[in-house]
Amino acid sequence: MRHPTRNFLRNAGLGFSVVLGALGMAVGGAAAYPDKAIDLVVAWAPGGSTDTAARVAAKHLSEELGVPVNVVNKGGGAGVPGVISVVNARPDGYTLLWDVNSDVSGHAIKPNLPYKWDDRTFIAMMAEGPIALITGGKSEWMSVKDLMETAKADPSAITWAYLGATSTTTLAQVQVFEAVGADVKASRPVSFDSGSPGITAIAGGHVKLGAFGIGGVLPLTRSGDLKVLAVTGAQRVAALPDVPTTAEAGYPDVNISQWWCLTGPKGLPGDLVKRLDEAAKKIAASPEFQKDLAAINNVPRYMSAPDVRAFAAEEVKSLQTLSAKAAK
Repeated sequence: MRHPTRNFLRNAGLGFSVVLGALGMAVGGAAAYPDKAIDLVVAWAPGGSTDTAARVAAKHLSEELGVPVNVVNKGGGAGVPGVISVVNARPDGYTLLWDVNSDVSGHAIKPNLPYKWDDRTFIAMMAEGPIALITGGKSEWMSVKDLMETAKADPSAITWAYLGATSTTTLAQVQVFEAVGADVKASRPVSFDSGSPGITAIAGGHVKLGAFGIGGVLPLTRSGDLKVLAVTGAQRVAALPDVPTTAEAGYPDVNISQWWCLTGPKGLPGDLVKRLDEAAKKIAASPEFQKDLAAINNVPRYMSAPDVRAFAAEEVKSLQTLSAKAAK
């Protein structure tokens, strides 16, 4: 004869064990993240500034998280297809985006995109790529102050490299005119399809002003064909230690730069965001990361998820205003 009390206790114990096992799996699952390789999507082709910064970040994220972090390039379509692939991915933390501000705040000023700029989960900003304000090696401008005095006195005397109303190059130069209250419409923008021809034209003395990434201007700066008047961003660039930031030169509102952050799909759980944010913060403070970024002319810049989202929101407002003024 079965003893009812004994059977009840046996069944209760079994049930309790199942519950404990389920709880253990849940806790273990969360604590174990990540337990397999992470895809870090780059919405641009290999070899560009966003790709090279992503590969530095992936190396350090892999070391910190203990799993492979694989850079996956999904270029084309001005970054849109690559962003969509992450925005709509499963929010499990294994598909992330090495996001660049041209795909965040920059996309906010482009019409008819299939998503909004904040249709992603922000995790952390990790790095920044300063923009160099350049002129020809034989230019009369010896400092950014000289440039600003010309812009204020006679904006029509300034020809500058124009790469479209939403490009970082264009918007940084619009900020130059804005900084001294000059009318950018009175200046003389010269259109280029890409940065390289613009840089060449400035080096040849055919155009007076440009704003480009550090890596693209260093060779001609070292040869004396270009002068870098100032760099945007929070700190000086190791490759140009004597060149001041725009803020140091007295023009803090000339501040557009490239910046990169980790983002993920919509609905990424908070515990995964916290884990990744903690890793990003630790990495950004490490001398090894700083050294690796300096080798590609970038600098670390950390912001937490709420801070980078707020920062992006402010940049969206600024770019909308600047883009309207930059339109030909």
